[in-house]
Order: sequence, then C-alpha cells, then structure tokens
Amino acid sequence: MPRSLHSKPEQPRILAGGHICEIPQELLSEIFLAEIRDEEGRFEGIEGEQETRAARSRSHASSFLGTVSQVCSLFRSVAVSTPALWSSILVTANSDPERVHTYLKRSCAVALGIRVELRGRWCNQVENVRSLLTMIVAHAERWGHLSIDCGQGSTDDFAVVPFLCDTYCPRLQGLNINVDEFNHTDGVNPGSIDGSPDNPTIFSAPLPKLRALRLCGLAVYMYRPSFQALRILELTQTIGIAVSYDTFRSLVTTSPALAHLSVSVDILSFAAYEVLPRIDTPVLLSLRVEGGDGHTCGLLLGKIDAPMLEVLTLKGMHEDDFDPFLTPRHTIAMPQVKSLALQDFDISAPIQRCFFRYFPRVTSFSCTHSTVAASQFLRVCKARGQGLSGATNSLVPLTAIGWPDLNILTIGFNEDDEADSLQEFLEFRQQKGSPLGEIRFFTEDDQQLEEWKEQLKATTTVISSLVTSFC
Repeated sequence: MPRSLHSKPEQPRILAGGHICEIPQELLSEIFLAEIRDEEGRFEGIEGEQETRAARSRSHASSFLGTVSQVCSLFRSVAVSTPALWSSILVTANSDPERVHTYLKRSCAVALGIRVELRGRWCNQVENVRSLLTMIVAHAERWGHLSIDCGQGSTDDFAVVPFLCDTYCPRLQGLNINVDEFNHTDGVNPGSIDGSPDNPTIFSAPLPKLRALRLCGLAVYMYRPSFQALRILELTQTIGIAVSYDTFRSLVTTSPALAHLSVSVDILSFAAYEVLPRIDTPVLLSLRVEGGDGHTCGLLLGKIDAPMLEVLTLKGMHEDDFDPFLTPRHTIAMPQVKSLALQDFDISAPIQRCFFRYFPRVTSFSCTHSTVAASQFLRVCKARGQGLSGATNSLVPLTAIGWPDLNILTIGFNEDDEADSLQEFLEFRQQKGSPLGEIRFFTEDDQQLEEWKEQLKATTTVISSLVTSFC
C-alpha cells in the first residue's frame, strides 16, 4: 500500500548481535585488502608520476597495517593471517631486518612485490644492505614484481643489481631498474652497451612470465633480461650515452608480443642520411616518444612500422624534431592512429598539416600546452574553412576538413580566450558533417571553467553543450 504523506517514516531496524567483532573474518580480510589495493603502487608499465604514486602507496600501506594491528586482537589476528597484506616489501639502507623477515614470513607463499631503494651514498651500510637482500633473494621464486632504484649501483665490494638478478624467478611479471652510476664491480663490461638482447646480462635463467620492463638511466645499457615475452617496454632518462640504431632495433623487435613502447629519443644516435632497416612492430598498440634535441623523433617515427598502432603520445618536442616531416619522401607507417597527444609543447601550422596527412584517422587529439587563442590546430582548420591552404608551399593537399573522424578535442584553458574562434571551428565542422562530440579543457581551476561555461551559454550553446569533462 502507498504510504500517506503524513505517516511517520519507518525507524531503521537494529540487527541483533551487530557488534563489529561478529563480522566474518573472511569479509574483514577482504575489506583490509581492498583498502591496500586502492593505493597499490607496484610496477604498472608506462605511466607518468608512477614513482610518486608508488611512494604514497607504500606509506599508506605501512600506516594502515600498523593501525589495523592495534585496533583490537581480532583485527590483528585477521591482518596477520592474511598473507597478501604483507606481500609488498620495501628495502632501504636503513630497513630493519626483523621487519623484512616478518613480512616475508607472514606473506606465506603469495607473490611478492619487492622494491629496493638505495638513494644517496649507502657505502657505510653495506652489511645491512647485504643482509636484507640476502633474505629477499632466498624468496626469489615468489617475486612477482621487482623494482631496483639506485643512485649508486654498487660499492667497492658489493653490486646490487647483479646480486639480485642472478636468481631464478619463474613468477616475475614486472621489472623496473633505475641506476644513475656504475662501478667496475657491477660485473658488466661497458662494451655490452651495444650487445644483443638475445644474450641477457642479468637473469640468465628464463623469465617465462615477464611482461613489463622499465629500464632507466644506465640500466638501459648495462642490465638486460630476456625480452621474448614482453608486452610493455620503457627505455627512459638516459645519461648521455647513445646506443646504436641496430641495438635499439633489436631491443624493440625481440619480443613478438610487444604492445606498448615508451622511449626517450636521447638514447639514440643516427642521422637522416643513413640507410637503416625499418623497425617492424606488428602488434604495437601504443607508442610514447619523449623528445630531445635534433631530428631524432621525426626520423624514428619514420622508421617504425606499426600497422596496429592506435595511441601515439609525443612529449617535450622541439620544432626541428619534426623537420623530417617536411621532406617529400618522408613516410610514416602508422595508418591506424586514433589517439594523438602532444605533451609540453605545441606545433607549427606546417607540422599540423603534416599530421593531417600522416595520421588521417585521428578521433581524439590532445594538445594541453596550447589554448584556444594559440592553437595552431584551430587556425589551420579555420584557414581550410575559408578555402586557404595556410601556406604557399604546403606538402599536404588541401582538403575540406582535417581529421573528419575527430570526436574529442583536449586543449589548455584560459578564461581570457575569445570564444568566437572556437565557435567558428565547431560550426564549420558541423557544416561539413563532422561535428565534435566533446571538448575537454586542461585546467587546475575547475571553478573558472564552470564560470566560463556559464557565460557562454547565452550566445554559444554549441560550446557549452560540448564541454562535458575537463582535466
């Protein structure tokens, strides 16, 4: 029966025996695990700010376990008997061996996430480090993720990476190695910089489950495991030593399953005049390239054959990085790119027109370094709408519209920008039968964006209706 508007609301029923201690232990265990997983910061492949997130996660997990263990005897018992809660282990030069031993014991047989952080000079704590790593190595068959972050990779009588990576790790899925300095005791000949990945310098035993690998700093040149099963590869933040093109090509093509690649172009050194074999990546889905000085980025993009590539991210480029794009014979074999993102830089109008040619099927374009007023993308589109090429020597044929399939546009936000240019752009695309589906503005001030949208509603409904999200 329907309730009367004047009837009293039902009082909530109190369940008998509703004490927290009567919650099933299995449920409590899942609650604890859910809290840890929300902040989990293990190796996840190619992501920005990964190190910051991981540090926050470790601090949160340690604090949470300490708090839970002190609430009551039940909570402590449940926490201690839940192995997965103790599976993430951080080792520093100051770590307490008893604490590490406790984590290893309580984690039982579950896969371990090991992170070794030895920043700064730790030569006075070598024996403690050796003792800690010896305990960790004894459980190498349980490692699921291993991260080694060393400013100094070795002392005169102890090398961290060779010590850890001369073990059998059948469950290892993610490996992250970052080394800034090396010593002759590291056990690797600098001549191996251009060695083949078919001859691993670490983990001589097979790593059948290794899927994600991040090599940072000198690790790019010195420490290479078997690549055969990789799906995610990141080569970044190098120290001014270039690898040969052949070595880079072999690193990228060794794994037939490689789907995600991130690379800093300063690891490479090759010239435009060199006749070099192409880099075949038949199943590559995403590519992230961080720029440096010179033309390496444009040359590299011209050498990679990626017929399945859908996501291309370019970061920190300079205008001359794209000079090869303006060469009539230059080609890029990435016809399926649907998402194109430019980070920390903008491009000129000639390069924008080249992008229309090289990546014709883009559905999502992001250029957060530029705003409406400064966007070359909008300017080129406006020129096309007026029947102009925008350049007297354009290498890209003038068409009715650039990126006809574009659905999402992400740009920087400036509240002082005039909305007229954006309005003309949107109306032009509507007239040509290629309307935008969404505009995203990159801003740290959500309130300013909301106020700007409100001001536009009266005269520019097309814009306000499309701004459905922002960063």
